[in-house]
Amino acid sequence: MSLIALIQDRGYVLGERARMPQAEVVAFEFKLEHWQRAFYQATRYRSFAHRVYVVLPANVAHRCEPMHDAFRVQNIGLLAHDPAEGATRILASSKRAPKSRANYWKALAMLHEEQTTG
Repeated sequence: MSLIALIQDRGYVLGERARMPQAEVVAFEFKLEHWQRAFYQATRYRSFAHRVYVVLPANVAHRCEPMHDAFRVQNIGLLAHDPAEGATRILASSKRAPKSRANYWKALAMLHEEQTTG
């Protein structure tokens, strides 16, 4: 009954007492232009995040309209931001399990470290 267990001298795994925290990670990719780069980066965030959003200035977000289906297929939300009016959600991102449990754990560790040292 340990937190970490050794597997045949090859590596370590979480033991029976380890518990997965109940934390939802939401990732945001901000760009001023180049929504295509933001979309690509957002697809990578799905490895560790439950929800992913691309955030663009309101006057740029309209350029993504022909690609809304691609955003939906990849489960990437879209937010339009205006400094005077705040953010408007154009497309929602549904909560899904991260694609990589290891990357999710790394993200939680980084967030925890930032919280305790920052």
